[in-house]
Amino acid sequence: MTAAWNRIPASRTLGQAYTIVLEPGRWSATQTPNYWQSRWGSASAPVELRAARAGSATLPAVNMFDVRWLRITGVRFRDRFDLFHCERCDHLTIDHSRFDGSQQLLDTVKFNQSTWIFLRHDRITGASQNALQFVAVQHGAVTDSELAQSGDWCAYFKGGSTDLTITGNRAHDCGTGGLLAGQGSGLQFMVAPFFRYEAYRMVIAGNWVWRTHGAGIGVNGGDQIALVNNCLWDTGAASHTVEIDFSLRTCDGHPGDPGRERCAQYLSQGAWGTTRVDHGSNQVRIPNRDIVVAGNDRQPPPPGRRVARHPGAVRRPRPGRVRAGHRPHRRRAAHLRQPVRGGTRASGRHRQLPSRRLPSSPLSQHGHRAGEPVPRSCPGRPHAAQVLATGADPHVRRQLTI
Repeated sequence: MTAAWNRIPASRTLGQAYTIVLEPGRWSATQTPNYWQSRWGSASAPVELRAARAGSATLPAVNMFDVRWLRITGVRFRDRFDLFHCERCDHLTIDHSRFDGSQQLLDTVKFNQSTWIFLRHDRITGASQNALQFVAVQHGAVTDSELAQSGDWCAYFKGGSTDLTITGNRAHDCGTGGLLAGQGSGLQFMVAPFFRYEAYRMVIAGNWVWRTHGAGIGVNGGDQIALVNNCLWDTGAASHTVEIDFSLRTCDGHPGDPGRERCAQYLSQGAWGTTRVDHGSNQVRIPNRDIVVAGNDRQPPPPGRRVARHPGAVRRPRPGRVRAGHRPHRRRAAHLRQPVRGGTRASGRHRQLPSRRLPSSPLSQHGHRAGEPVPRSCPGRPHAAQVLATGADPHVRRQLTI
């Protein structure tokens, strides 16, 4: 595998396409590249990595940097380290692949400072924090995939992530929550000009979310986010099923740390944040704007299971620093054009839900535990929102019609 990868010219735009076919079996770390770096495919000459037969080849942890126009299909990943990390990647697609994580991992799959990222028909499971994490990712989609068994959120899309479509996924058995637009970031890890809100122009629609300790879906510090036509089942036992809240912005590390100077640079360009050393209570709170919550269906849990105390929670502004250089917001944290089914409620002081170690139970092909019922249908309300997607990947255009 290493020899095949090294045959692809590095650090120059390719003039011909390359395909690497993995023979069945488990590939060890000594047989694969230690660092997958600077292979620049193009629209006319992409790079493809595929298993000879879908699911027959298993790779160890993959760490990529500056890779362009790569497609990975039908590959399985398993290791004791975080399974897939891609930084500053462009036009990368992973489909029909499986990431078998565990509670030993921090994040199973993570993309940061990347563009045009597409995940389709994948299974991403197992992490002490997140099964899937996007940080400062612009353009892309996560569709028809399974995201499960993580101690924090099943997946969140933060750090100024922009123009993402999250549809048709199954997110379940996670601690803090299901699917979240925004969260909280160190300012130096964001990318200009998307360094004010945590998430921009994002659609989370038509997803199944079940068995999450906290909210099934939510927004923390987002601008133009739509949460529509999702089905929530057995979610929010600790609090609420839908969450609209502030995000927290820091400048990570200490003066002199590499990259920390970007905090001051971004602030001079109009970013929201701080240069202060984080001590746990001096973060800058990032508000929400133009949040749409519509057509979501909240189904009750099975008999005997605890029901969420509140269908929805919207955080109101509190006295104190909201964002650098501005007076505290006087508007609501988010404007709900249509109430969450069952109403909304402004909750009090934010409390981080404790991560919990999830039981290791056998799952069926649909993701639920053997013998435990799951809802067979999600009525939804299709008239509430319609997500239209035209064009072929990776150039996807979408329009949200409310």
